[in-house]
Amino acid sequence: MEIVNRYKSDIEYILSEPDNGIYDAMNKGIKASKGDVIGILNSDDVYENSSVISNMIKTLKDSDGVYADLVYVQQNNLNHIKRYWKSGKYKFGSFLHGWMPPHPTFFVKKNMLSKIWFVQYEFKICC
Repeated sequence: MEIVNRYKSDIEYILSEPDNGIYDAMNKGIKASKGDVIGILNSDDVYENSSVISNMIKTLKDSDGVYADLVYVQQNNLNHIKRYWKSGKYKFGSFLHGWMPPHPTFFVKKNMLSKIWFVQYEFKICC
């Protein structure tokens, strides 16, 4: 909250309260959002460059959602690649079988997301 408070004059909405984990928090953010597009960038994530958002907006003109490759880097050395998630062509029905692109790469039109699902935080994704 210390960092959020430093920028609060530029932030329209702040909610800080207990939740049931990261996915519950994401759902709260989705529900509170007022824009047309949902994108989730976690606190330790960064976009590769300043054109990511404008490229995503251009691509969303012809689709309901977009995703891309994800580069995992060392926290204190952004040039040190630890892992690379290569995106592929979307296969219809993949979401129904548990497939999910990494959060920082995924953008979806809010009207689509709110019609079909919110993140189901009660399911375990790890041990």
